[in-house]
Amino acid sequence: MLSGRNFPGLRLQVGIPSIIFIHINFTIKIKMTEYKKILLPDHLCPEAERYIHKVIDYLKKSDKLNAIDEGAAHLLASSYDQYIKANQLINEQGLVVPGAKNSIIPHPAVRIAKDAKSMCINIMTAMGLTLKSRTKLNAIDPDSEDSPLVEFMKSTL
Repeated sequence: MLSGRNFPGLRLQVGIPSIIFIHINFTIKIKMTEYKKILLPDHLCPEAERYIHKVIDYLKKSDKLNAIDEGAAHLLASSYDQYIKANQLINEQGLVVPGAKNSIIPHPAVRIAKDAKSMCINIMTAMGLTLKSRTKLNAIDPDSEDSPLVEFMKSTL
C-alpha cells in the first residue's frame, strides 16, 4: 500500500467517483560547475568539457553569449557528452547486440548517439556554431548595412 509514511513526499487524494490522484514531490540534485559564469553539468567527459569551454570562449569573445543562453549551453554540453559516451560504448561493444530468440538487434547506444547528435546540431545551429548558421548570421549584419528588405523599402519610397 502506498502511504506517506513509506514514501516521504507522497500524498494520496481520492476524488469522486473513486479516482486516485498520486502527488509525488521529489528533488533532483545535479552537481554543476561554473565556467565563466555559465553553469555546466559536473559529469561531463573531458572531451565534452573541452568542447563546451571552447564554445563559451568563442561566444563570449564574439559578444554573443548572454545569461539567457545558459540553458542552451547546458543542453549542448549534456547532448555532446551523451553522444561521446554512446559512441565509446558502440566502439567497445559493437553496433549490434544479441536480442530475443537468438536474433541480432542494433545496439541501443546507436539510437542514443543519433538522438544526441541531432540535438547537438540543432542547438549548434541555433547558437550560430555551424558554418552554415554563421554564414546566415553574417549575411545580414545590422551594424554594417541594411537588410535586403530595408533596401527594397527604401527604393520604393
